[in-house]
Amino acid sequence: MGTPSAALFDHFRRLNLYLPIVNSIAVLGFLVALKWQRRRQSWFWITMSIMAALHVPLILFVPWTTQWVPALAIAAIDSVDFFVILAILSILGNFMEGPEIPRA
Repeated sequence: MGTPSAALFDHFRRLNLYLPIVNSIAVLGFLVALKWQRRRQSWFWITMSIMAALHVPLILFVPWTTQWVPALAIAAIDSVDFFVILAILSILGNFMEGPEIPRA
């Protein structure tokens, strides 16, 4: 518990939510940084907002623990989350931009 935000979660006796929230923010933030070239497209921000909103019930209703969890398990969950959202962004990007027309 080395950060002020962890102390805040501990103060409200919800320390078990700290790691899932920080990991979700990190995954979503990394995806925004990775797809930054799409920042001017409204569909991108709408999709990212929906993804963030979908994380809220996931974090609130899953029974998280304050016990030690292997880093490999956390990395696997974060990786699946990352690749699912990346696939959604890729599919939507292809749909919204349409097929690329080859130039002669």
